[in-house]
Amino acid sequence: MKLNKSGLEYVKSLILVDMPPKSLSANKDDWVEGPLDDIASIYNTYLRNSSGQREFIKNYITQVMVQRELEEKELTWLVEQSLKTPYYIASNLFSSGMFSDYREEAKRAGQMVPTLTVVAAYWEENANSTTEKDRVLIIDVRSAEEYEAGHIPHAINISIDEIESRLDEIEDYKDKPIILYCNTGNRSGKAAEILANNGFTDVTNAQGVKEYEYDLVHYKEVRGAAFQEMIDENKDLILVDVRPEKQVKEEGMIEGAINVPFDAVKENLDKLPKEKTIALYCNTGTKSSEVAMQLEGLGYENVINAIEGVKEYSFILVK
Repeated sequence: MKLNKSGLEYVKSLILVDMPPKSLSANKDDWVEGPLDDIASIYNTYLRNSSGQREFIKNYITQVMVQRELEEKELTWLVEQSLKTPYYIASNLFSSGMFSDYREEAKRAGQMVPTLTVVAAYWEENANSTTEKDRVLIIDVRSAEEYEAGHIPHAINISIDEIESRLDEIEDYKDKPIILYCNTGNRSGKAAEILANNGFTDVTNAQGVKEYEYDLVHYKEVRGAAFQEMIDENKDLILVDVRPEKQVKEEGMIEGAINVPFDAVKENLDKLPKEKTIALYCNTGTKSSEVAMQLEGLGYENVINAIEGVKEYSFILVK
């Protein structure tokens, strides 16, 4: 990775297009380039001679790189440019890339410059768990009533009056980014000072909701531990696992949960009575947040979303 040598001094931003920072993994749920057998097959079938290299490049250009029908002269030019790298060098570069692990570099770069990761929809949650492993924690320091009236998506609520007594809940973020906000920046500024005085090293006081036109939501969002405590204490709520049915069957669910896949919510509304509290979770909090927004749009008023899913918090899953 060139960033290792030249650093980020002259880099203004990064755009990564469907590029996992670790290409291969023994964990089937990780965001990777593809199954190990498929990668090995590409190497053995196409990258050990010049004719195979030509066929691989042509297929890669037409099936992956360019999302439109190419004219013959365009395709020929792209292939010939790629073939300027001999197959024996290309195969070594391919192998080096496949067995490299750039997760630390990707994390460091993402913290230092604006980074956009474009990824296929079916990898979305897996990519989130990689690219946002140390993601920012957003805290709304207003009152519970103000929070319920509308808050920034993915924000948890710890009021300015409680934050000093609840530092243990965010202890794991002492060296990770925390963003605080309120209405005007006054209360969040005081909260930032409290965190800084207690050893938190990366705290930002953001513009308030009365100063900037954020898209606000009304459902409640909590971290994993608070979510677990909530479902332990309230047996009357409807606990919903929004992960795909196949994954749920393989891995299990939190005890007492029902499975309503994120892409089948409308077909399962009969399982989600509006008069009940609906508690949602998924792998990383991404898809469950989308479902929470969808339910809110359908008139549901008592929805709770776990911003940390089963890949981020140690929920006990049962089959």
